[in-house]
Amino acid sequence: MTHSEHPGQASHSPTGEAMGSHEGDHTRGEPLPSSSDTNAPFQDPDPAPIQAGASEVRTGLRAGGSRIIGGAVVLACLVGVGSLLVEGTVSTALAWSGLLLAIAACAWVLYLHPRVDLLPGGIRLVNPLRTLVLPWSAVTALDMRLGVTLVDTDGGKATAWALPSSGRRTRRTSATTGKVTPEHPEAVSAVLEAFRASRSAGAPGDTPEAPRAEGPSRTSAWNVREVALLALTVLWAVLGFVLR
Repeated sequence: MTHSEHPGQASHSPTGEAMGSHEGDHTRGEPLPSSSDTNAPFQDPDPAPIQAGASEVRTGLRAGGSRIIGGAVVLACLVGVGSLLVEGTVSTALAWSGLLLAIAACAWVLYLHPRVDLLPGGIRLVNPLRTLVLPWSAVTALDMRLGVTLVDTDGGKATAWALPSSGRRTRRTSATTGKVTPEHPEAVSAVLEAFRASRSAGAPGDTPEAPRAEGPSRTSAWNVREVALLALTVLWAVLGFVLR
């Protein structure tokens, strides 16, 4: 398969520039896709031209609502623990504090800790239990159907937990026609732009003479701190009820 056949990436002219532009794609009336098209991989219809090296280093990319949800749960649990320590008996405080802290730990691991970092020439996916670092040269496509998922040169997939599905929207130009387009929040758009920039710089599937984007080494590791936090708080919750 050639580079232009990968889903979700821009086609290139012989000079390496992406073809097309986002400008005006809400105004052209096109038939709505049939139900058989709804499960197709996301194909960016008209990617904007991006010059090689145009991507920027950004850290802490995540869905906007994750901080609100995670922060609210952690705060509520900490308030509950404080109330138990002030008003409850020692045995009750120990039992219920473990449960509340386990819930708070889950909120931290699932909502506050995950993020995506754009590195010089690569990307870091910090998921709840594991962290994966990939150079852009090892990424062949982006699957946007259920969120940001990277397809690597070995055919494997790595999902960014912090960037779930952004959905789609339909702009109607008449009663029967319209344009279905992806609806990306800023964090998802930043990843998409960095991926396009890496394509402009050269990537797997290009000719041997084409330059390749350099980046960090590919690594995968467990998040030891988060795993330990979950294990300790869950153990505390279990022992608190067993021994009270």
